[in-house]
Parts: sequence; C-alpha cells; structure tokens
Amino acid sequence: MTTTPPHSDIAPTPPGRRRALATIVGVAAPIGVGLGMLAPLCALALDRADYSELTIGVNAAATPLGVLLAAPFAPRLARRFGALRVMAGGVLITALAIAAMPAAVDATLWFVLRLIIGLGSAAPWAISETLVNALSHDRNRAQWVAAYGGCF
Repeated sequence: MTTTPPHSDIAPTPPGRRRALATIVGVAAPIGVGLGMLAPLCALALDRADYSELTIGVNAAATPLGVLLAAPFAPRLARRFGALRVMAGGVLITALAIAAMPAAVDATLWFVLRLIIGLGSAAPWAISETLVNALSHDRNRAQWVAAYGGCF
C-alpha cells in the first residue's frame, strides 16, 4: 500500500516539478523583500512618532510571535484544504494587514497588524519551504534551497 505524497497534485511530472519550484522561488522574492522592508520601516515610523525603544522592540516581536503561533498548524491546514489554497489565504491575510498599516501610526494597532502578518505568513513560508525540499531531487536540492533562501 502506497501513500500519495501531499505535493503530488501540484507537480506530478518532471517539467511540472521544475515549473512549481521556479514559481515558488519567483513568488518568494517579492514576499521576502516586502517582509524584509517592513521591520525597519515600522521601526523608523514608530521612532519618528516618538514611541520608546521598548515599545518599538515589543512591536517588532509581533511578527515572529505570529509565525511561532501559526506555523505548527500549517501542515494540518495544507492537508485539509490543499497547500496552494492555504498559501494563497496566508498571502491574502498578510497583504490585507500590511495594507491596513498606513491607517494610523499607532503602536497598539501595529502590534495587532504585525501579529496578523506573522499569522498569515507562517503557512506560506512553512509550506513553500517544505515544497522546495519535497519537489527537488537529491542532485539539485541544494541549488533550489539556495535560490529560495536567497529570495526569502
């Protein structure tokens, strides 16, 4: 009795695997740049609004806290709803939270939004890393992981 791997519906053929891997790496780049810019821009905006360093630091911890809270649920969600749906949902949640940030430079509001950003980005991050490892072959896994890591 064989078990169907969770990614078999995403890329069942070698060309499909390459396209899926290229897509994952290509999508990781703008997400990585956006999330990478978010932390320093938020810190600068809160500093300009005269928030304390402690408040800025606690606020910065909200995104990784959200990731830590949500990441353990990513595999179960992917099995139940499908990896691509869960990833798309996470990206949508993250984008909506980021879009709401310009409404006000408020540390409490931003803490909640950054927590939501962490919650939303956990599943796409965990699932995409899993897919990169699962879809690549032993002979080229290091190259795909490096490309993905360089983008995210």
